[in-house]
Amino acid sequence: MTNIRKMTMMALFIAFLSSCTSSVTISFYSFSYPSYTSPAFDFNPIFGTKRKLSEYEITRSFGLVESTLFEGPVLNPQNYAEDETGDPYYREDESSIVAEPIDYSEEEIIFEGQNNILHDFLETRQGGSLSEVEITELFDILDQNDEIINHQEVVSSETILYHGFLDGQQYSYNNYHKIEQRELTRFDNDIIDGSGSGIVYFQDGFEHEYTLTEQIQATGFKVYEIRDETFPSGSTSAFDYKISSMRQPGMFKQALTMGGGGRAKRFITDTLEIYAPYLDYESDDFSEYYSYDITSEKTEEKTTVTFTLQIDQHLEAETKMVYEMDLIYEIIIEDGIVTTIHAHQVTWANL
Repeated sequence: MTNIRKMTMMALFIAFLSSCTSSVTISFYSFSYPSYTSPAFDFNPIFGTKRKLSEYEITRSFGLVESTLFEGPVLNPQNYAEDETGDPYYREDESSIVAEPIDYSEEEIIFEGQNNILHDFLETRQGGSLSEVEITELFDILDQNDEIINHQEVVSSETILYHGFLDGQQYSYNNYHKIEQRELTRFDNDIIDGSGSGIVYFQDGFEHEYTLTEQIQATGFKVYEIRDETFPSGSTSAFDYKISSMRQPGMFKQALTMGGGGRAKRFITDTLEIYAPYLDYESDDFSEYYSYDITSEKTEEKTTVTFTLQIDQHLEAETKMVYEMDLIYEIIIEDGIVTTIHAHQVTWANL
C-alpha cells in the first residue's frame, strides 16, 4: 500500500472518530436520560490484541408537540467564534453560492407532511424482510414526513481514547468519556431552540457536569447554528461556536426541518460513496477487509432497517497493524414512533 493510500485511509478513519446523524413520527418517544453516576470507566481498554480508540452512539427520537411562539432569549451570533469544520447537511455546494448576498427575510416558509402515509405503507407490508425497492420507498416516505416533526429528544455518548496513543503521551490527559442529553423544539416564529446537560469524565480523574443551549436561527442573509456550553468556573472545556451559512432559497426551511428521514438517507448514501473504492471489485483500491450490508425486518411490533459497515483493514503487511471499524445506523419504527441509532467503534490492533 502506498503512503498516499495510507494517509487517505488514516484521514477517513479519523473523520469517523467524530461523525453523526438521524428520522420521523407524530407520537413522542419516552426514554430514560443517562445516569450521571461516575462509571468505573476503563481508559485503556484492551481486547486481546486490540485497543479501543473511540466509540460513539447517538439515539434520536422525533415527535410532534403543540406549536407555539418562541419567547426566550435569542442568542447573538456575534458573540460566538466560527466553527470552520462545520458543514451542515443543508448547505449548498460553495460553487453554487452567488457572489452577492441576497436578502431572503421575506421568504415564506411553510411546513407540510402527512404522517398517515407512513402508517399506510407499513400496514400493507407483510412480515419478514423488506425488498430493496420497499426499503427505498420507506426512506422516501420518511423524507417526505420530515417537515411535520417539530421536536427532538437526543441521548448521546462519546468516548475518545486515541490521544496519547496516536499523537504522543503529552496529550493523553485529553482522553474522555462524555454523556449528553438534550431536547430541541421548532417554534412558529421560525427558530429552533433547545437545552440539555451532560457530564465529561476525563482520564486524569476530573468530572465536569455542564449545561448547553442550541439554536438554529437566520437573518435575511445568513443561517446560523449556535451552541453555547456552560462548564464549572475554571474549566476550559466549554466549546461555544456558531456555524454560519450564506442563505440561499429554501436553505432556512431545510435547516428548520427536524425529522431525520432525509438525513438518514443522505448519511447512508454519502458513507457508501466515501468507501466505494474499497468496496468495488473492479476498483484498484478494492479490499476484502471492507464490507457493508443493509437488512430489514418487519414484525407485528416494529419495523427495523439496519445499515452496517465493517472494516478490518491491514495497513501494513510487515507490522500487521490493523485498523478496525464497526459502524451501525439503525432506524426503528414502533407504534408510529421513529427512532434512529447511529453508533460506531474504532479499534487498533498490533498483531
